[in-house]
Amino acid sequence: MKATVRLNSTRTTLGGVSALGAINSSNSSSLPKTVWMFWHNWAEAPEVAHKSIESWRINNPGWNVRPLSWRDVDGFVNPETIAQIKSLDVPIQHKSDLIRLELLRRHGGVWADATSFCAWPLDEWLPGYLSEGFFAFSRDAKATPGRPIANWFMAGVPGSWLLGEVCDAAWAYWDQRQSTDNYFWFHEVFAETLSRDARFRTVWEQVPKLSCMHPFHLGPDATVLSQPPTELHRRLLAVPPAPVYKLTHKLQDACGPESLRSAIFSATTTPAKARPRSGNVILHGGLPKCASTTLQFWAGAHRETLLSHGINYPTSTVNTHAPKHQEIVRAFIDNEFDPLDALLKQDPATTLFLSTEGLANHFFDLERNPWATARLRAAFAGRRITLVMIRRNRDAWLRSYHQQQVSNPPNDNYLHGTTLRFDEFVQHPRVQRLLDTDKLFADMAELYQAEDVLVADLEGDWAAQVTDWIGVPQLADSLRSFPSQNQGLSVAGTEMLRQANALNLKDGRRLLRWYLWAGRNSPDDIAKLVEDGHAPQPSDYPIAARNKLREVLGELNPTNKAETELLAAVKQTLGEALTSRPVTAASSPDDTCGRGATFRAMSRGLLKTLLRRN
Repeated sequence: MKATVRLNSTRTTLGGVSALGAINSSNSSSLPKTVWMFWHNWAEAPEVAHKSIESWRINNPGWNVRPLSWRDVDGFVNPETIAQIKSLDVPIQHKSDLIRLELLRRHGGVWADATSFCAWPLDEWLPGYLSEGFFAFSRDAKATPGRPIANWFMAGVPGSWLLGEVCDAAWAYWDQRQSTDNYFWFHEVFAETLSRDARFRTVWEQVPKLSCMHPFHLGPDATVLSQPPTELHRRLLAVPPAPVYKLTHKLQDACGPESLRSAIFSATTTPAKARPRSGNVILHGGLPKCASTTLQFWAGAHRETLLSHGINYPTSTVNTHAPKHQEIVRAFIDNEFDPLDALLKQDPATTLFLSTEGLANHFFDLERNPWATARLRAAFAGRRITLVMIRRNRDAWLRSYHQQQVSNPPNDNYLHGTTLRFDEFVQHPRVQRLLDTDKLFADMAELYQAEDVLVADLEGDWAAQVTDWIGVPQLADSLRSFPSQNQGLSVAGTEMLRQANALNLKDGRRLLRWYLWAGRNSPDDIAKLVEDGHAPQPSDYPIAARNKLREVLGELNPTNKAETELLAAVKQTLGEALTSRPVTAASSPDDTCGRGATFRAMSRGLLKTLLRRN
């Protein structure tokens, strides 16, 4: 679907290749639509195995589900190979490990254990994981060392180099043996191949990862299967936390019709259709550092007025500094779709207005998670979506965005608390993804199936444009005059904090950031704000944090006049505060719990300053 973008009220068609489409490698189109399953004798198979077949067939009507047994498997695998597998002195589970590999190598498609359940149609998520022609769910390396994957669900394209190497490594294990007492032999073979084969490791690292661990990965010890489902279980079954569930056949007699297992049977043998939805959604997605927080505080302050005009700006269930709708971001970052679905269940008679700059800020992460992409697309299905974006001058935006990422609490996954210099930061793939705004907005429109993309420039009268697009042009003046939020550090302050990040300043970082922020307009402002009682108290911080901060202040290296003057003012005011009290355990009984008080003090001071200056 091609969206339309209005640039300063001029309608233009966005072109270009969608990143979401680019995720789906040509390997995905060559995946045979066959689901292979195996039980040694289906006439003796337990109910869970038959329900498993049913779940795969119902949710994948365009696929051929092939349950095989010893009677017919040699029609799909070389009879000599089957004879070799049968000759091994091992349990049937180990023989099944080899059968699945041979089926995938020879025919391709999907292998699904007879205790696995399809919670989401394969066509809606699996193609995005087949860039290398092979996929298996990943395991937590710390929780299960030596077992990097799960093999109860795998997918492979015939001719895939990676799949061929996996098969060869498995057969090499059996070259010199007829038996094993290692139940996880295949997982350890995979781990050993990763360790010794650099090319194998490099190719495997290119495969998008999706964890096998979720609330419905339940093994033989999961007695919860025999108990009635909790309210949380019911909510999760309505909003699948994973595309495939894994159960066990070993609790057959303990699970009655009211058990969690029966609830899972019922949920996965009902076609996974997008629930009917209606209503209009205005989705504001950033960019970051383009008045997003100002817009959110304005909308929150005018919630009742907006509602009187049929615009619903709902209260978020996520506790954030600004009244934004972080449920959308949590859905694809933390796989928490339940709050998002609750947020979307609003009165269809109103227009739902949602805002979070994380839609743009984390699009880099979302497009690398095909499962979350499929779920998010389904969550917004059936609605008329209008995507509203605000952008600004490239150089000004880059400086502001660098400042924000330096200032954010450290998180290497998202460049938060970055130590990158400005020129290095600009070249980072996350930043480059945001710079090509035409392509970014087109890809966001495709994901959310937006009919319109409306783009305003921050340097223009963006307040008039946004209020007009929302449907309340009469409120433009109130948005124009609303106090600007999230005033950032100066260029000099950003560089000083970046250096502090590189020096691994942690607990005292918020304190230093406040002093640098206080001097963003003039170093002289720091002493004035301290005198006015707005400064957070160093005594609220642990002793170790104060000592580390004092050490870092001595190691910061200003390189120009602005940085030198700002650092001197910070050292004079903050340094005095750090040394005005003895740094001993007796001097600060609440050292270990002072960060909350410091944050509150900072917030009060910041609010008073904004009110005084506006």
